[in-house]
Amino acid sequence: MGDEDLKILVDDIVDYLNGQEALCVKLRKQIEKLWGAEKSTWDVAKIKWSQEQGAKGPFEKSVDIASPDFKELIKDLNAHGGKLYQDGWFVWLYKNGATVGRKLKGKGKSKVTKESDSENVKTMEGIKQKFPQELQDLLSFEVQDENAIIKPRQFLGSENFAKIVSTVKEQGGDYISAGKASHFRIPLKK
Repeated sequence: MGDEDLKILVDDIVDYLNGQEALCVKLRKQIEKLWGAEKSTWDVAKIKWSQEQGAKGPFEKSVDIASPDFKELIKDLNAHGGKLYQDGWFVWLYKNGATVGRKLKGKGKSKVTKESDSENVKTMEGIKQKFPQELQDLLSFEVQDENAIIKPRQFLGSENFAKIVSTVKEQGGDYISAGKASHFRIPLKK
């Protein structure tokens, strides 16, 4: 077997594994739907939040221990390892166990740029910036027919694949399972 044949075989295996990963993510979501995943009993709108500025930008913080919703939120956070996403918010529990932070992520967050908002157009650079640098290094980005096409450069692993799927979906995109041609697609126009 020559080097070129080996490369083709490895590419095929990577594409197959990425497709299986996509299937697993989809099946988990379907199981959660069918199983009737428990809905949270807390409402963030009923919790007092203060605006804060952190090293990674603005966020909100709460120590509203008098609020029943805050107490339920802390229980839910403890059940989810101190972190969770809900309705566009990333919510986390501080180590002291009595302070909660939250930051708007994904669809709830402001768009890529004000200029692209007015034209309802996303830029490739704006899409790319939504991915952490360690994920950007695993992906190739190109424009095709008014879509951002994102392809893995190597096997992603389930954790990275799930992060990428989440980021792509937050930007209105999808995973296209097509064997060797499998990729993520995000429309550049809304």
